[in-house]
Amino acid sequence: MIIKLSGSKNSRIFLPLIYIRSCCSRLFLTFSLAGFILLSAYPQEADYKYWIGFTDKAGTPFSIDHPEEFLSLAAVDRRQRQNIMIEENDLPVSPAYIDSLSGMGLHVLYSSRWFNAAVVQTSDSLLCRKLMLKNFVRDARLLFNSLLYARDKKTVMAGEYLHENPGYGNSIKQISLIHGNQLHDQGYRGKGMTIAILDGGFYGVQILSAFDSLWAGGHILGWKDFVNPASDVFKESSHGMSVLSVMGGIIPGELIGTAPEADFWLIRSEDTWHETRLEEANWLAAAEFADSAGADIINSSLGYFRFDDSLQDYSYPDMDGNTTLVTKAADLAARKGILVVSSAGNAGTTTWKYINAPADGDSVLSVGAVDSNAVIASFSSYGPSYDLRVKPNTLALGSRVVIWRANDSTGIGSGTSFAAPVISGMAACLWQKYPLVTSYELLQVIEQCSDRYNYPDPHYGYGLPDFLLAESIISGIYNERFSANNRVLAYPDPFTSFLNVQLSAGSGCHAVIEMYDLSGRLLMNSSQRIPVTGIVTIEGLEQLPEGFYILCVYADGVSTRLKIIKQ
Repeated sequence: MIIKLSGSKNSRIFLPLIYIRSCCSRLFLTFSLAGFILLSAYPQEADYKYWIGFTDKAGTPFSIDHPEEFLSLAAVDRRQRQNIMIEENDLPVSPAYIDSLSGMGLHVLYSSRWFNAAVVQTSDSLLCRKLMLKNFVRDARLLFNSLLYARDKKTVMAGEYLHENPGYGNSIKQISLIHGNQLHDQGYRGKGMTIAILDGGFYGVQILSAFDSLWAGGHILGWKDFVNPASDVFKESSHGMSVLSVMGGIIPGELIGTAPEADFWLIRSEDTWHETRLEEANWLAAAEFADSAGADIINSSLGYFRFDDSLQDYSYPDMDGNTTLVTKAADLAARKGILVVSSAGNAGTTTWKYINAPADGDSVLSVGAVDSNAVIASFSSYGPSYDLRVKPNTLALGSRVVIWRANDSTGIGSGTSFAAPVISGMAACLWQKYPLVTSYELLQVIEQCSDRYNYPDPHYGYGLPDFLLAESIISGIYNERFSANNRVLAYPDPFTSFLNVQLSAGSGCHAVIEMYDLSGRLLMNSSQRIPVTGIVTIEGLEQLPEGFYILCVYADGVSTRLKIIKQ
C-alpha cells in the first residue's frame, strides 16, 4: 500500500549554523563557531601548519542540554537511536580562544570539538614558543613545514588502474561474492542511509555519466574540502570518484554500485601532493563534519604510516589502536554511532607489510582484499594490530574491481581502497533493512558472518563475509528490539521524502496511520489493510518543514505513538 502526498521536491538538508549557497554550480559552506571554523580563504602559499590544543572549553555558548544548536537533527537522532549520550567532547571549542588566535594573526583552518583543538597556518616558525605563553593553550606542535616536503605529486594509497574494459555486467561479482545481491533483490539498496566518503578528490563526479542517477535523485548531499577550501573537489584526484562508483555508480549492464540509492557526502581530507601528519588532522575535521551532518557510515580508503619527513614516520608498535591521531579520531567517530570502514592497506608485499592507521582502530571495520576466487590478494596488508587484535576485520573483492574512470567508461582497479566501499555499501543496505541495530552491533555481525570467524589468521583476518548469514544473525537482534518497541517501526529516521511504517500485526489486519506536528495539527490520516510485507510506505513528504513530528499508529488493538524527525 502506497500513500502518496502531493508536493514538490525539496532537497534541502539541515545543518546547524551552516549556510549553503550556490554559485556557478559549486557549493560553498560557511561555518559559524558552532562547528568547524573556516575564517578566510585558503592562502596561496602555506609555510607552517600547527596543531593547537586547548586546556578547556571555557566560555562556549553551547550546552549538551541543547545539542540541536550545534548538531544536525540527523546527528542527534543517530545518538538517541543507539542510546549514545551527548558528551562534552561534542561541544564546539571556545569562540574566545579562536578569536585570540586570530588576533595573533594566525589563519585558523578548522577546529576540533572532539579533541578541543585547532589547526592554524602561519609563516612564523617560532609560533610554538609564543603560544605556550597563552594560559588556554595545552600543547602546540608542528604538522606541516612546506620547506621540508617534496613538491612532486604523491600516489594515493590504494587504487591500481589497469585501464581494461571488463565488458558488461562484471560488477555483479563485487556483490555476489559476499551474497549481497539478495539484499538488492529485496529492494534494499541503501535508501535513507548516509555515507561520508573521506578521500583525495572526486574528479568529474558532477559530469560523469555513472553518477547521473545520484544527482537526479538528490543523493549527493554536498561536498567539503579540508585540504584547500578554495579548491574544487571535482577537479582534484579521481581516486574518490572511483571509490564512489563502487558504491553509488549506475550504468545498466556495466556497473551497479553496492548502495546505489544511498546518500553521499564527498569530503576531501587527503593531500595528494604531500604525505604529512597534517592529513590526520584533516581526517579528524572531516570525520567531525560527517558526524555533525548525520552520516551513518564513513568510508575511508586512506592510510598512514610513512611520511615525506621520515621523523614523522610510524612504526608497527604505533599500530596498537591508541597511538595515532587518525585512529583515535576514527574510534571516536565510532563512539558517536558511525560505522567507520577503512581500507586495510596495500603493503602486503612490502617490508612494512602491516595494516596502517586508522585500520588499527579497535572500533574500525578494516577491509582487506581478495580476488574473484576469494583468494587473498598478495598486496593486501597483514594483521594483527600490534596489540594482537584480529585485523583485517573482514574482506571483499579488491583485485580487478569494476570501477568508473575519469574518461567516462568502466575500468579495472585493484587495492583495498576498492574493497572498503564494497563493504560500506552493503553495510548501508543491511542497516536500511534493520535500522534498530547499533553501529557496533553491525560491525560485530559483519565479523561474525565472515568465513574464518572461528579461525582467523594474520592475512585473511576474519575472512570473507556472507550477507545472507549476516541477515540471519542480525534478525535475532532486530526482532527482539522490534517486539520491545511497541510492535511498530518508522524509518528512515530522520526522513526526507518518504517514510516506511513497519507493523508486526499480521497482514490483512486493519491499521490507521496519522501524522501530527508538535502543535497537535493533524497532517495525514490513512485507514487501510496491512500488506503481506507488513510495511506501509508513505511518500511525498518532501514538502514538510524540517523538525519533529508525531506518528500515531492504531493496529490490532494496539495504539503506538512515535516521535520522528524530518530532515
